[in-house]
Order: sequence, then C-alpha cells, then structure tokens
Amino acid sequence: ANRQLEASASAEIESADSPGETSMTRITIFGGATIAACLLHVHVPLALLPLGANSDVQQQGGKSGAGASAADPLRDLEHIACGGAAAASTSTSTNTCPFYGCPHLPRDVLYDERAKASVNLLSAVASGKANRDGALLVVDPAEDSSDGDDNNEKFPSFDEALGELSSSGTDTSATLTLIGYKGGPPEEQVNQDRAFVVSPFRVPSVTDDGDEGTASMMDKCIDRKLLQQSAPAVPRLQLLGVFDGHDKLGEQVSQYATEEVPKLVAAKLAALADAELSDGGWTNDRRIEATQKLMSDVFIEVDANGKRDLAIPSGGCTASVILHMDDMIYAANAGDSRSIVAVYNTQTGKTKVVYATREDKPDLKDERARVEQSGGRVYIPKDPRDSSRVFYLDSNKQARGGLAMSRSLGDWDLESKGVIPDPIVDAISISDIIAAEVTSGSAGKENSCQSDNDEAGSNAGEETCVADTASAKNEADVIRIIAVSATDGVLDYISPHDIAQEIANSMFGSGISVGTSSTGSEEGGNAKHLFAAIAELIATSAKGWHKEMRGSYRDDMAISATVVK
Repeated sequence: ANRQLEASASAEIESADSPGETSMTRITIFGGATIAACLLHVHVPLALLPLGANSDVQQQGGKSGAGASAADPLRDLEHIACGGAAAASTSTSTNTCPFYGCPHLPRDVLYDERAKASVNLLSAVASGKANRDGALLVVDPAEDSSDGDDNNEKFPSFDEALGELSSSGTDTSATLTLIGYKGGPPEEQVNQDRAFVVSPFRVPSVTDDGDEGTASMMDKCIDRKLLQQSAPAVPRLQLLGVFDGHDKLGEQVSQYATEEVPKLVAAKLAALADAELSDGGWTNDRRIEATQKLMSDVFIEVDANGKRDLAIPSGGCTASVILHMDDMIYAANAGDSRSIVAVYNTQTGKTKVVYATREDKPDLKDERARVEQSGGRVYIPKDPRDSSRVFYLDSNKQARGGLAMSRSLGDWDLESKGVIPDPIVDAISISDIIAAEVTSGSAGKENSCQSDNDEAGSNAGEETCVADTASAKNEADVIRIIAVSATDGVLDYISPHDIAQEIANSMFGSGISVGTSSTGSEEGGNAKHLFAAIAELIATSAKGWHKEMRGSYRDDMAISATVVK
C-alpha cells in the first residue's frame, strides 16, 4: 500500500515549489476491490470453530486458503540457523532450536483454523462461555451444530489450546498475526508482516567455539526441551520485534530480516562480551553505548546483506525490535511500526506507557532535511490522516517512489534519496522506570511518604519527607513492566496505551502468576489469556479497517509482547 501510486501519480512535480502544492493529494489503492464474504468474520468476538484434523495452517508469510502449509512455523527459521538444507532432512530438526534460542512465530488468528479455534476457546473460557474442558456453556442457537454432548469432542480443551499455540508463545510472551486484504481472491493474499519473540534469548560465548569463532557458533543447534526447562519466569535476556513488508516482494525483505536479526544480535552480543572481558570490564555507560551501536549495526548489516542475498528489484520493510538485557531495554526502530514499554500497577490496575518509538515519517524536520539534501522530495498531504511520502523524479521527470516512511530495510531504489536503514536506538533503564514510578507516588499509594505538615497548599512543590527503604521496596513490588512491538496495521486504529492496557490486563489483571499457566483469579474468575488479548486487539483493528475502507482494503497486522518485570 505504501508504494501503489506510481501508475496514478506520474504527474510531473518538477515545477512545484513545494511538494505540498502538487495535485497528488490522495492515493487510490486497489480501486473497485470487493471484500470476500469470509473476511466479514473479523468482527469481535470471532466465532468458535472446531479443530479439524486437516485444517490449514496459515504460516507466517504464507498465503491464506487451501494452499497453506501445515508445517511447524518454527522450522524455516531453525533450518537457517542450524545447518540449512542439511538440517531440513533430519527428523529431529523440530526438536532443536537455533543457537540463540527458540523463536516463537505468529499464527494467523483468522485463516489458521486450528489457531483460531484455540484462541477463541481461551477467550470463551475467560468470558465464561466455555469451561476449561472445551464444552460451551453459552451456545448461540444459530451457530450450534452439535448434538447435545458432543462439544467436548468438537472443541479443544484449555490445555490443548495452549499446546496448539505453543509455537507462538506462552502466557508471558506471545505473537500473533492477521493477513490483510489488498484486492483479488482471498486465497491469493500474501501476509507481508513478520514477527518473533525469543524468550529466553541466548548469547553463547565466542571463546567456546575456538578458532572457528562466530561462524561456527551460528551453525549450532540447542535442544529445545533443555532450553525451555531451564528458562526462568522472566528471562534476563529477551528479543522481540515486528517487520512490516511493503511494495512488491516486501515479504521477502521482512522474512529475511526476521531470520537474520536474531542471529546477528546474538553473535554481536557474544563478541561484545568477549571484548569487554578482554578489556577487563567496562563502565555501565560504555556498555550501554556499545549495545546501542550494536543494534544499529545489525539493522545496517541486514539491509546491506539483504541487497546482496535477495537481489530483488523492489521491496522493503519496517523494523521495530526490543532487546531486554538484565536491567536495560534497548528499542531499535526504523519505519512506522512501533515498540512500546509500559508499566502496570497491580494495586490500582492502571497502565502507563513510559516509552514509545517514534514513527519515522518523511515530514519530520530532520528526516525531510536528509531526504531533500539527498535529492529526494517529500510529499505532504493536505489531509492530516494521510501519510507524507518520499518521491524522486526519474529521467523523464516523472514521480517515482511514494514510500510512507523515511527509514526502512530494503527499498534500495530509494537509498540514494535519503531513505536509510539506520534505526533510532534508545536505551531505557528498568531501575529508572521503577524509581520514577515510586518517586511520582503512582505505585503503592498506601506506602507513600506523608508530610509532617498536612495543611493544604503549604510548602507547595517541596518534598518534606523521605520514604524509608522498606516502603520504597513495597512500592516497587507492585510495578510490572511489559514490552510490545506492533505494526501500523494495528496502530492505525488502536493507541499505544490501549494496546498496553489490554496486554497488561491479560498478564496481571486477574491474578495470573508470571511464569505459570494459571488462569484463575483469586476471586475465582478467569483472566483473559495473553493470546486472547492479542487476538482481540487485532480483531478490533480489523473492524476499524473494514469500517473505514468498506471492505476494499485491510493492512496486514502483527503484534509481539512479553513481560519484562
């Protein structure tokens, strides 16, 4: 959708003094397309579907419908990191994971029938419409095709649903997707969004591989069960992200990034740790600065390697990645997908977004300056709901390009026009987040320090007392922290706060204990599982797309989320 304007927007803009004065104020996307009947079922709540023995599985990046593969969605990523084609021929390949850990990849919440049925069962249990055995407690007569007591056979149990979705996450870290609609038959739709969560994320020692070094390390596999059994409730290392492909063949770029980013981050972190060890230790500031540069280098290297390895004429993707490492969160972003860090207070039930990446749009002052200095042009629409875009004039003085972002992976035809892969990388201290919450008094209100002078208005703006250590600790104990990455297909209709609130509530809002699969609250109710929360966010955005576009277009969507603290 970002680049579907060359045919309709070829009017010359050479004579325009400002891109905002051109006649190309709107972009026609897939005019005349009609939505298929099956896409009308995206409304919340999604209907419960039975698990079929031969149900199609919507793979990350695949097509919808009968042509979809039913293979393990982890398999493609494993083969690349565990010996390529050789690993593909071994029967044990799905029992192993890449050297950096076991990646969770998103299942489609609508076209993957088994995933859809499992997610809907989790939602039905939370809402009291089904029990944990899979039997419906509240049945819509119009949809009921069972003969009385057959529900236990037709629908998955709660544990079966979690098992079915285990390739996409757990109750504390998960990822899901929904293929979009861009015109034409539903079975020809291609999902260009990619996502992953690797929790725990593993960084082996370079020195363990002897003279063969990093190349040898990247070919190694680890046992899936051993890694999962040794994983703590909240790992000290986690990696998650989303990649939103655009333009023809954009799915190849986003797939490439999904495969390469975890490998390079792990390998470079291993080399960084080795360098620090050789230097006899670094200061924390130096370590943070080095890690920020590392994340930037990964994006730039993936972009350069992709240009060589893919050798495709078009295509690009956003990249929004979060690395959680001990007390630090590193957020690297290029494009208009976004990553979010939010805190949740277990006493008040309130969620607050404390950090969000920006959308790298061409009309931003620094981005526009770089694009125009490189020979590109920035189109600024009159309608603020439309996106600014990067153009350039070809040899015939015709407008080319139309990218709705100023940073991306791929889009190599625009690299000379100021579109760069370099991410903005921010470092966020978890300790600082907690300290700020305690200082602001938003955590543990009953433990907040009280002033000796309780007269209203006296000593305004001054801190007249200091909370003791025990009180501060109690306040910190009620704070939880989550990290979320989402593509703009979701964010166009749901705010970062609402996304964070829904996900945090599913993790902490009804008595869920982090690191367990418990779903019962202390009051005896049922919490909404993380999978169900993500699916509901995607369905809500799908409704927004359907309402605004009247069924003619819906963007692909993907969300990844995890507990940080």
